[in-house]
Amino acid sequence: MFNEEIKILKNQDFRIIIRNKSIYREFSISKEIEAGILLKGWEIKSLRLGSVSINNSYVFFRKNEVFLLGANFSPERSSALYFFCDSVRQRKLLLNKYEISYLIGCVSRKRCKIVVISMYWKRFLVKVKLGITKDKKKYDKRFSKIEFDWKKSRAYIMKQNKRF
Repeated sequence: MFNEEIKILKNQDFRIIIRNKSIYREFSISKEIEAGILLKGWEIKSLRLGSVSINNSYVFFRKNEVFLLGANFSPERSSALYFFCDSVRQRKLLLNKYEISYLIGCVSRKRCKIVVISMYWKRFLVKVKLGITKDKKKYDKRFSKIEFDWKKSRAYIMKQNKRF
């Protein structure tokens, strides 16, 4: 029975907790980087409940360390009774030195922004997918909206054709 549980866990290595869908509309993403994140116990509980928001979150640097700010982890009621839960605190992102220096170089030289694309479980760890982005021009946004509408209508047409 123990071997069967391990097989099930291997199939569920990657589960998305939350995804920031508006990123793909607003920015053009050039590269994606996976980072670990330091969380407290009550934040893990709120992740399991799904009460997390990363829409207004961003990444900043301080003393060659990377931090996430603006991600809102709303605390569970029982944990909020016993100790202070700061739902919008700075959370440290875990990257190696090469990745940190690469991100600092992109921000300083290329004028890129670093945004949070998604948070997900990788086995038993929480990972954050960061994107190195630049703002889209107005005509790029129009083109991506047209492309999105076409994909949506194409899926609808294919669904209609399956019925007959």
